[in-house]
Amino acid sequence: MKKIILTILTVLLLICMTLILIINANAIKKFYSKKQQYKGTIRLSQGEKDIYNAKIKPYVKDGVKGSDVKSMLDEIIAKNQNNVGKKGQFIGIRTENIYDYENEIEEICKKASIYDSKTGAVVNYNEKETINNEESVVEATKEIKKLKSKIESNKKYNITVVMNEGIYTWITISELEKNEKVKK
Repeated sequence: MKKIILTILTVLLLICMTLILIINANAIKKFYSKKQQYKGTIRLSQGEKDIYNAKIKPYVKDGVKGSDVKSMLDEIIAKNQNNVGKKGQFIGIRTENIYDYENEIEEICKKASIYDSKTGAVVNYNEKETINNEESVVEATKEIKKLKSKIESNKKYNITVVMNEGIYTWITISELEKNEKVKK
C-alpha cells in the first residue's frame, strides 16, 4: 500500500514539475521575443517603421520639384511635432547648395536628434534624457520653416536619406547644380 501511495505521489510530483517547466519555458520565450523586438533605440515593429517612413518616401529621389520639397518639409514638421519626447523619432534636415539660405538647420536639428547627420549612427542616446523635447523641436520647426521659404517652386532638388533601424533619421536637400527649372 505504501508503495502505491509513494508511486502516485511521485507521479503527481513529476506532473507538477513538468507543468512548472512548461509554464517557465513559455514565460522565458515571451521575455526573449519581446527583448529582441525592442533591441536598439527604436521600439517600432517593421509595419510601424513602414508607416513612419511612408509620407516621406515618395520624395526621396533626384529632381524633386520645389513645391514637392515644401510639401515634404510640412510632413516632416508634422511628424516631428507628433513625436515630441519619443526617443529616436525625429527627422533632421541637412542642406547643400540652397541658394540664399544660411545653412544653420543641421546644427539646430542635431539638438533634437540622437543620430549622426551623415552616418545615422547613434551619438546622443541617453536613457534618462529626451533629446527631442518640446523646446528642441520648436527651434527645429522654426528653422525648417525658414528653409521652406528659401525653396523655390520652379527649381529641382535632390532628396537623400540617412536611416537607422529602418526609419528615416536625416533628410538631405540639395539644389541641383545647374538650377534646372521644372519642366511643365
